[in-house]
Amino acid sequence: MSIIVQKFGGTSTNSYEKRDLIQARMEQALAQGHQVAAVVSAMGRRGEPYATDTLIDLALAENPNVNLREMDLIAVCGEQIAGAVIAAHLQKGGHKACYLSGQQAGIYTDGKYTDAELVRFDPARLRELLADGCLPLVGSGQGYADKNEVCMIGRGGGDTTSAILGVGLEADEVDIYTDVNGVMTADPRVVPEARLLERISYQNCADMAHNGAKVVHPRAVEIAAQRPEMALYVRGLRSTEKGTLICAGEGSASKYVGVASQSGEVLVEAPMDSPLAQACLAGGLELVEVRAGGKPCFVVSSKDVRRFQYLLAERGETPALRAELTRVSLIGDGLDRLSGVEAGMCDLAESGPAAARLNSGCCSVWVEGDGKETLRRAHRVFMEA
Repeated sequence: MSIIVQKFGGTSTNSYEKRDLIQARMEQALAQGHQVAAVVSAMGRRGEPYATDTLIDLALAENPNVNLREMDLIAVCGEQIAGAVIAAHLQKGGHKACYLSGQQAGIYTDGKYTDAELVRFDPARLRELLADGCLPLVGSGQGYADKNEVCMIGRGGGDTTSAILGVGLEADEVDIYTDVNGVMTADPRVVPEARLLERISYQNCADMAHNGAKVVHPRAVEIAAQRPEMALYVRGLRSTEKGTLICAGEGSASKYVGVASQSGEVLVEAPMDSPLAQACLAGGLELVEVRAGGKPCFVVSSKDVRRFQYLLAERGETPALRAELTRVSLIGDGLDRLSGVEAGMCDLAESGPAAARLNSGCCSVWVEGDGKETLRRAHRVFMEA
């Protein structure tokens, strides 16, 4: 029997009505003859009582320098609450359902707190539950390491968990349900003219995600690409549209695919071969090599800023840097072979770019502020022309 893995994010789990929609999606797949496993995220966004960010804020309010280990321990609580509530909802609807932590599901990691990498996945427990007619619900972004340590697979780890399950269970399809109808050419909350992409290549989607698009995590795309026969869809929970298919080879027919932004990044005025940059890389931080004012520098990804601050404190360094920058990126194919792309993006930047970078799949500029106006201008010039 074929298997479908479904992922439901925080904005899809935080009300009774939405949990009804989750049940309907799972029942639809069951009625089509599939076995169904699901990945569930903590309920809601920061400020809602059981959201991951709300729980993390509790620890940070107690101690702004709390250990990363304890950050992971409090982060998993949100998924445990959501998973138990959704399992109860499904049981009320007449289904066998149970919640599993990442450890119970067999997701073993390298033990790097807050940003762990998958080492192996043992699907035996999930296969056993599916064979018994159960609907297993797995906690988003969770894993374990030696000595049963709990480790999170980074923010956006629910997408990654879904891909891990899909590949490991040899699923026919992975459906990532979200509050938009699929992968868009830009964030529609910032760019109302953004349009839905019917399909997008693994590489373009990974580039969109690496540069701030919030629909799919890049690790999920990279893992799913290991099983190209598996369909990977991004769909709207409330939508009847098919959504976006993420696939091998050509996606969009256009040389420009979309624009994305990522706020809260840090520009460090030191080259990539500096001792500081090498220490960051050795610690697993994600860096981007850029040029700023004609000089080689590097940027620390927003997801790694807290770990960067810890590293600076450990080393006793105070490098020249610019914090709270926003990366605005144009994604496409062969951009480094197209005339005027980098100059065009720099011209669009509000108050001039702090830094810029160009490669085949992406052209990025870093600007002060939220970058929303630069994002809208980039979409208008490159995506609406």
